[in-house]
Amino acid sequence: MSTEPNDDLIRDEVSPVQPSVEEVDAEVRAKLTGQSVSAVAQQAEDAYATIGVRLTGEQLADYADAVSTGAAFDIVQAVERSS
Repeated sequence: MSTEPNDDLIRDEVSPVQPSVEEVDAEVRAKLTGQSVSAVAQQAEDAYATIGVRLTGEQLADYADAVSTGAAFDIVQAVERSS
């Protein structure tokens, strides 16, 4: 039996993996689809801020509307344009 530390465990503890834009989008959609645009906008803005992503006001409004109604929205492209 090895007494060496598990490198994967150490790496995860020291530097946790930050969620991707796609993962945040999936979580936002799972929790907020069908809710009001204003509720989606506020919570989505907060969720994306946790990974350092800020959408423009127009992008946030369009995204919130899409999430609210269950419509498609290319969040990755929107984030790339605002970078």
